[in-house]
Amino acid sequence: MKTILFILAWTVTFLGLDYKLLGTAEVVDGSVLTQEQIPDPKEDCYKTLGWDDPTGIATAITQDTTFYALYRPLRYSLSIDTEHEPEYYLYGDIEAQGMSFNESYVIEHIPCGETVTVYAKPHNGYKFVKWVLNDEEQATTLSTLEVPMNETTAQSNPDPQADDDDGNVAIYAVFEVDPATDITNANADINAYKRIENNHVVIIRNNEKYDVTGKKL
Repeated sequence: MKTILFILAWTVTFLGLDYKLLGTAEVVDGSVLTQEQIPDPKEDCYKTLGWDDPTGIATAITQDTTFYALYRPLRYSLSIDTEHEPEYYLYGDIEAQGMSFNESYVIEHIPCGETVTVYAKPHNGYKFVKWVLNDEEQATTLSTLEVPMNETTAQSNPDPQADDDDGNVAIYAVFEVDPATDITNANADINAYKRIENNHVVIIRNNEKYDVTGKKL
């Protein structure tokens, strides 16, 4: 007489974000999943919080079972500034998300995966020089920059609390004096000169009057 041995096994299914199939495993009845059988549930722009049944995934399997990965969307802050020197805020503004800044400002809770467009707006008499992103000079001289808010760009916050962002991206613009357009400099071009009116210095340029701060009179 032949003896036929049946080994009872169960199917374990792992589902991820939006019920995406991450993998399956065949487990002998009463056995525990090995680490090699459990797939990595990582998704871009999400923090993995583990599995919906952490106890079950570490105990003996006695039936067909499905485990669901848990996630939280990542979000980041964007720190905006002009170059960190005295009175550099006088040199120009940075615009982002419909707002204009001429001093340090932080835009919070930007969802991971978004791109923030920043614009450098030099004031009269100054010019835009470069962008510095997370202390690294950017290889562009364009005054418009697309800043990706993601895990690659952001400097990670290792232990975010309830209302904290998961990381930060720091961007600042560098401006410098532009003699060719500085209306307070009478020698900037042949169309500009200074004269005294009512005991005040007035800049005349292209038949327009400006005070010494660059304000049009």
